[in-house]
Amino acid sequence: MRTELQGTFQERVKKLDNELYFLREAKGEVDRIIATHGSGLSTLDTEIRELYLANDDRFYQRVLRLLNRQAHVTDAAVYLIQPNHQLLRQAAFGNENSLPPELPLASTEMALLAIEKKTAVSISKFWKLGATRPEPYLICLPFLDENENPVAVLMITGMPFFSLNQKSVHLIAVICKWASRVIQIKRAAHGSFRMVDGISKQKIFTERILRHNLDLASLSYQSHQLPSTLVFFGLPGMADPLQPAFERAIISGARAGDFAAQLDLGFPNLAVLLPLTGERIAESFATAALAELGKDTELFRPVEYRVFTLDESKSGEKLWQQLLDHANALGNHAG
Repeated sequence: MRTELQGTFQERVKKLDNELYFLREAKGEVDRIIATHGSGLSTLDTEIRELYLANDDRFYQRVLRLLNRQAHVTDAAVYLIQPNHQLLRQAAFGNENSLPPELPLASTEMALLAIEKKTAVSISKFWKLGATRPEPYLICLPFLDENENPVAVLMITGMPFFSLNQKSVHLIAVICKWASRVIQIKRAAHGSFRMVDGISKQKIFTERILRHNLDLASLSYQSHQLPSTLVFFGLPGMADPLQPAFERAIISGARAGDFAAQLDLGFPNLAVLLPLTGERIAESFATAALAELGKDTELFRPVEYRVFTLDESKSGEKLWQQLLDHANALGNHAG
């Protein structure tokens, strides 16, 4: 009897040891997943900023490589939309069997839908919209110019099955929206910006451009928790002629992909949007700007600044209104 019980207990202990081993393995896998979660997205801001520095002839190729790294797109091409309704391939990545150098737009129903609706069309959405024939594409998505007119279309034919989900479609859409913004900035008419006096290639954009980018930053946060910040600098009570020196000091620390605008407030000011940038880096940017302003005693002493962050409770519109309320309050207090 004692021998039988001992054997039974030994079997149970052995079974528990096996279960404990598998639990430890499972915990280790969960820890690895948690440790690497979002690691790809953490580099997204850097990779998007690099698009601003890309040569025009390599721009779309850089976008495809970005989509490969961030969204696991394996086979895709970008086609420019020609005036004769032809699609001319500008860049390709992976298998090109279903992505010839040129296509009649009328022959690609999914791309035509994406262009007409100015939005991403996935294979599931394609059939829901009443597709008449099968096509080799998984996702088609347009690139838009500053007037929201399609100028090119992304056509994806390959990506892993596990990546073909709504979250990936949203991520691809966000990346392509930022890429479209790069196109828009590169082609921006002079009425959309002015050059910073004394600093080559640095621009001050209109409020409309800044708000447009703020809305995209808000979308990026809402869909993928990608943070963005808006930093406001002001010299309430000081004269407008100080504006050129004021903005030179601040904008000298801006990176490719940051957007600055002067608001109509009656005193020197600058609002700088830092897309896909968290509060810590924004504070570092503000600190560096204040240090630069500190080199001019006339500029430094009355400087007011504030960092605004996007979160779940703020849309781009709400954040903009919060900035305006703050700026107007400074002006009223100084007056």
